[in-house]
Amino acid sequence: LQQLPQFKEVCRTPLILLLIIAIFSRYKEIPSNKTQVYSRYINCLYDLFEKIGRIINVEKELINDILGELGFVLQINDETVAKKDVVLDMIARFIIKHKYDKMAKDEILKLCSQLGFLKLQDDDIKFFYQSFREYFASTRLKELFLKEVDISDTFTHPKWTDVLIFLTSNLTPQDANRLIQTILKAEYEYRNPLFVAAKCMIGSSVGEEI
Repeated sequence: LQQLPQFKEVCRTPLILLLIIAIFSRYKEIPSNKTQVYSRYINCLYDLFEKIGRIINVEKELINDILGELGFVLQINDETVAKKDVVLDMIARFIIKHKYDKMAKDEILKLCSQLGFLKLQDDDIKFFYQSFREYFASTRLKELFLKEVDISDTFTHPKWTDVLIFLTSNLTPQDANRLIQTILKAEYEYRNPLFVAAKCMIGSSVGEEI
């Protein structure tokens, strides 16, 4: 593993090393960037739960939407925990959106915990790791970006840098180019846009002109 260039580039923390080991054990592959580490690991969890009959495709889509919204809301408010009743209300809204009736909102929340995404602490709910919050927040940010919603408020604030890194690596090369170019035009407030753009390019597919 240490002889693979992408392994040395991606494996920056003990957590990512653990995720890569889980991915390699199941798929015999090494992800090429941080976003792929998280997306493949999440798929690995879904596969395991699907194999034992605990989850189906519509539930994966439902959970992704719920966690994307929760991660995005926590990221906006710069919070690490949410109240259980707030999260249950959020789950209820997405159950209606997906026209899903096979599992109650409490059961969906429990499933998110059993999958290893959320930690339940009395009346508080948090992501097991902040990086999972950032990854799922990036999936919601991607939806907004592709719908041409202005997300420039995230470009130079330090708390959004890792989310933007996840986002850029999860875009097509054309959209990644467009995002980087938009970041470079951002007004300087907290961090130099050039610094943010450079961080986002690591592990992403962008054109030579960038």
